[in-house]
This record gives sequence, C-alpha cells and structure tokens, in this order.
Amino acid sequence: MHELKTHACLPGLCSISMCPCNALSYTRTLYAFTNETLAKYSYATSLQATLRYGILISLVQGLGLGFTYGLAICSCALQLWVGRFLVKDHKAHGGEIVTALFAVILSGLGLNQAATNFYSFDQGRIAAYRLYEMISRSSSTVNQDGNSLVAVQGNIEFRNVYFSYLSRPEIPILSGFYLTVPAKKTVALVGRNGSGKSSIIPLMERFYDPTLGEVLLDGENIKNLKLEWLRSQIGLVTQEPALLSLSIIDNISYGRDATLDQIEEAAKIAHAHTFISSLEKGYETQVGRAELLKCEEAAKLPRRMPVRNYTETAAFQVEKDSSAGHSYQEPSSPKMVKSPSLQRVPCIFRPPDGMFNSQESPKVLSPPPEKMMENSLPLDGTDKEPSIRRQDSFEMRLPELPKIDVHPEHRHTSNGSGPESPVSPLLTSDPKNERSHSQTFSRPHSHSDDVLIKVKEARDVKHRKEPPFWRLAKLSLAEWLYAVLGSIGAAIFGSFNPLLAYVISLIVTAYYRREEHRLRQDVDRWCLMIAIMGVVTVVANFLQHFYFGIMGEKMTERVRRMMFSAMLRNEVGWFDEEDNSADTLSMRLANDATFVRAAFSNRLSIFIQDSAAVIVAVVIGMLLQWRLALVALATLPVLAVSAFAQKLWLAGFSRGIQEMHRKASLVLEDAVRNIYTVVAFCAGNKVMELYRLQLKKIFKQSFVHGMAIGFGFGFSQFLLFACNALLLWYTAYSEKNLHVDFHTALKEYMVFLFCNICTGGAFWIGSIHT
Repeated sequence: MHELKTHACLPGLCSISMCPCNALSYTRTLYAFTNETLAKYSYATSLQATLRYGILISLVQGLGLGFTYGLAICSCALQLWVGRFLVKDHKAHGGEIVTALFAVILSGLGLNQAATNFYSFDQGRIAAYRLYEMISRSSSTVNQDGNSLVAVQGNIEFRNVYFSYLSRPEIPILSGFYLTVPAKKTVALVGRNGSGKSSIIPLMERFYDPTLGEVLLDGENIKNLKLEWLRSQIGLVTQEPALLSLSIIDNISYGRDATLDQIEEAAKIAHAHTFISSLEKGYETQVGRAELLKCEEAAKLPRRMPVRNYTETAAFQVEKDSSAGHSYQEPSSPKMVKSPSLQRVPCIFRPPDGMFNSQESPKVLSPPPEKMMENSLPLDGTDKEPSIRRQDSFEMRLPELPKIDVHPEHRHTSNGSGPESPVSPLLTSDPKNERSHSQTFSRPHSHSDDVLIKVKEARDVKHRKEPPFWRLAKLSLAEWLYAVLGSIGAAIFGSFNPLLAYVISLIVTAYYRREEHRLRQDVDRWCLMIAIMGVVTVVANFLQHFYFGIMGEKMTERVRRMMFSAMLRNEVGWFDEEDNSADTLSMRLANDATFVRAAFSNRLSIFIQDSAAVIVAVVIGMLLQWRLALVALATLPVLAVSAFAQKLWLAGFSRGIQEMHRKASLVLEDAVRNIYTVVAFCAGNKVMELYRLQLKKIFKQSFVHGMAIGFGFGFSQFLLFACNALLLWYTAYSEKNLHVDFHTALKEYMVFLFCNICTGGAFWIGSIHT
C-alpha cells in the first residue's frame, strides 16, 4: 500500500521540487518583475500535495505499526495460554515457558530492527542497477585503435555535414554544411542565436559525430583517427569558465605535465601572474567555486590555452560566449589570439552576437590574425560583407578602457557610475556584475579584508547554534489538538510495556499454583487481558503516529513556507555565494524541514511514550517493593547516558566521513560541470586518479568509523546487561534477607526488565532521529 501511494504521488513531488528551484535559479528576473508574492503562493500551493501525501503516510504507518504490535501482543497471549496445557500435563514448568517466551520476544525485536533496513536494501539494489548499467555502457565515439597522422598540416574541412542533437533529433542544427579552414588561417563564425555556431567546435573535437557528412583533418576523416591523439592536437576554450577545485598550478597545467616556468609564462600571457603572485600561497592556492568569484574564474579561463605546446599543435580553436546575460568578457583573449605562438595554427573564433548586424545571415570570416574580422567569406555563397560596428560592442571597447585602481576603502562608498567613471551604470546596477568588475582589478591585501573575514566567521558561528526547542513548539501551537490526541496514544502504548510485564508475571505465578481450577481461571483471565491490550495497542499506535504525523507534516509545510519566504528576502548578492546556490537551497527546503519534524514531533512522541512507561513502572514498583524500585530506577540514567554518549561518538565520526564524501563528490561535480574541458584535454585518467585518492581516504575513515560503531554499540549492550545483572543480584539479596518474597520479586524484575528494554531501544532510536 505504501509503495502504491508513493508511485501515485511521485509526479506531484517532482513538481514541488521544481517550483522553488526555478524561482531560486532566476532570482534576478523574479526581483525585476516583483513576483516574489506569486512565487510564494505557487510554492505554498504545491506544498499541499506533499502535505496530503505525508498525512497518508502517517495513516499507513499508524495502522501498520498498530497491527504489528497488536499481533505480537496477541501472539504472546496465545503462547501463555498454550503454556497452561503444558504445565497441566507436566510437560513443562513455568520457568521453561517464560524462557521460551523471552526468546520469542527478543527474536521478534531483532527481526523488527532488521526489517527497518529493507528499504535501504531496495535503495541499494536500485543504485546498483544504475551503476552497473552505466559501467556496461560503451561509447561509440571512443576509438583507441585509430590512426595518427605523422605530419599534420592543419587543414580542416566540413563536407556536407548534417547534424542534430540526440536529445532533439527532430530539430536540424546543420544541414549540408560546408566549411574549409586552410592551415595558419583565422576564421570567425558569425550568426544569430541558434544558427549552429556553437555546434561546429564540438564536431571538430568529436564530442558529437555528424548524422551525415564528414569532418576532415588534412583530408582524413577524424572518425578514423585516434581520439586521444586528435584532441591532443586541439586547443580549446569553452564558453563557460572551467575552474576545478584544485590548486592554481593544477588548473593551469590541467591535461599535461608542465614545469613551473611554463605555468608562469602562461599566466603572464593571460595577464594573471600579478594577481596570482599577490595571493598568500601563490600558485599553490586552492581554487574552485568557493574560493574565487566568477570574475576571477573568467580571468583564469584562457590559462589552459597557452600552457600547451603550440609548436606541435595543428588546430587551435577559441569559442567566445554569445549569451547576452554575460556582460563581462575576458579582455585578454584578443591579445592571446594575436600572440605569435598562436599564429602558426588555424584558429576558429566565434565573436559575440552584438559585434555584427543581427539581420545578416551567418558568415564565415577568414582574416589574418592581425586583421581579424575583415575580408569575410559568407556561408550562403553571397558576396555581401557583414558590417562591423566596433563602437557598439562593449567587448571591443573594454580593452581600451583606462586602468582604474579601486581601493578597498572607497569601493563600498562608490558605485562606479558617476560622471568620472568610464563603466556604464547598466553594468553596476546588477549586484553580480558590480562585484565582478570591482574585484577584477589587482589590489594588495588590506586590513578591511581581515575584518570582513572575521565578521563572516562570527556570523557562521552564530548561525551554527541550534535553535531552542521551545521555538519549535511554538510553530506547532496551531496543531495542539493533534498533539493532545497523539500524546494520549503515545501514553497508552508506553504504559502497556510495564503493564504487560506485570500481567505476564501474574501468569507465571499462576503456573506454580497446585489447584488446577485456580490455574485455569487465572491464566485464562490474564491471557484475555493481554489480548485486549493487543487490540487497544492498534488504536493507541494509530492515535500516536497518525496525529503526531499530521502535526509534523503541517509544521514541515509551515517551516518550508517560512524558509522560502526568508530566502526571497535576501539581496541578489546572497545567492551568488556557493552555499546559497539554487540546488543547495532547494535541497535545504526538501531536507531541513523534514529534519525539523524528526527533531520535534518524532522526539516528542518518543519522549511521551517513554515517560509513560517509566512512570507506570515506578508506580508499580513502589507499590510492590520500594527498595527494588529505587535500585531499578537508578539504572535508567545509566542507559540514557550510554545512549547519549554513543550518539555523540557516532556523530563525531559521521561528520568526518560526510566531509570526505563531500570532497570526493566535488571531484565528480567539477568533472561533470567542466566535461568539455576534461574530454578535450583527455584528462579522464587524471580525474579518476583524484577520485581514487579521495575514495582511499574514505575507506580508511570508514574502517575506523565501523570500529567506533561496534565499540559504541557493544558498550551500550554491556550497560544494558550490567543493569539487568545488578537488578537480579539485588533481587536475590533482598529475597535472601526476607525483604521480599519470590512472587513479588519476580513481578518487580519483570516490570523493570521490560521497561529497560523498551526505553533502551527508544534511546537508540532517538539518537538516530536526532
């Protein structure tokens, strides 16, 4: 039933996750049109589906657990009732029946704990199927047995190429495309958005294969060439900055072994040597999405171009960004194209769209490097020349702007749009662009940076503080009626543990009666009482899990709406931080609110259940014999302390493993995000080696973690058995000194034994939920 409801609600849950992700991904558009209220309303409306789904799950959980525990209690009553016939026929005595009963109960508890892992087994099977499917998948483009040209001239030709992407086979990208690029010539592809300019370079790199036609290098079809050798002949700069979570040295030399002198020379060509040298660790600085801003990523974009040995490179390609959303372009790229080392190879260059008239048909320009974008050759066979409006292109004017020294103390007071500022106010109006341009200029490390870092660290420490428990309670005040009904069910179910033990002890006492009539009456009466408790258990579990589930789901829905509203109250620059990306925030909305439910409603349910069990056990123990009750009561804090210490022990090791898994996933995220760079430089083995090193660290830490879990669980079990041993010893001591009779001592021990087992298991479950 649970699986059927899950599959029925999956489409609604997917739409719920997409709603905040879309809103957070386009916050600038959302803020520009002041549609925050509409986004909040849409998200609140979509949350109603998950609210209904959560309530349905609570209903299934309450009925499922109720019938499970009810049948277990009824089976216990059946075993005790059958035991009466064994005692009557002298086939067993009371001690053997109780031993068999305890064996069945404890084995049932073990099976119950094992059953909670069945869901993990199913998830593991699904994940394994996906992994094996990916491993068994073979790429049709990989040709390790291809040819290699002895002498490469560098003549590139596209001959009658037809191409469509696999995801959109019905949309033609290139239809009968012809292009010839002679050696040592520079070509610029010009055209409107969607005309197929971006598809030329991937075809040359064999990221994709054309549907029909051929791509030739010196007259040889590139399908017949060895893929790794082909890509080693090509230098590529993609549209997006590719910055991996490695050191600056590893980023610049990505794909080959370069010396420090070569790396520094590449940085000087790209005008980044001064900036890198000003860093505290220089070229050993670890960079990535968290360390450098996007403007600095753009500054590192061409670094991998000049570090390659272009004396041996036959084809060199530069692909510029055509998106109108990226107003900042790397000013050093035109200079690098004019570099003497790059004039020995053919260059395919894609300028921004605004550089030419949008009405013109796509053109192919073949100018010399020193006079780029002149003497064009159009694709359509006409002789019409494209008009170049250099004064209308911000990218062409940007290198001509005067150098500006922006000091830290003035950066916060000046917006850069005054009459003396050469930067357009349209650029500084956007927080992301303002940050990118203001921090592009080189400047020394100042005291204000240290102050900002300390303020940020203090803010992070403040945000890491756990919220008070009463604040969570206030969020659930609107569902007080559900809390009352759930508390009644939890109290009833919790009190049944010592009551069941007391009734079982009465039945065991009745086994030793010599009057057969009294034996039959007492056993039948108390077995019927246990059966009634089993029926009431179904109702109690339904009340506990269903109504606490409703309270938790409503609180989760409220917390998600509050979190989403709080996210939309932040400025645009807040979303530029790595920790506040759209994917991360969507994950917080999906998971953190659920954790809040586990921290409050589930914990409150367990607390009321255990409190009721302890109170009833103490009352029964005090009425039977106060000495034994005090000793048994003294063992409960020991169990609580052991469970709490175990939780802290495991949490400390779990944080270390989670951090290692995060670092390992960063390697894969960088590779997937920059897949063009990884594939173009044939750096798959390098990525695998980096990932393998991270996995080795995880393996070592997991070994220690497993030892810690085993030690913690073993220590918890030791304390449980030690408490039972202490209680048994004091019971025997009291009976020896005539402080208590055997029947009373048996009842007392049974009550507190069941209470210890239930509360100890609850402490373990509570630590997991926490």
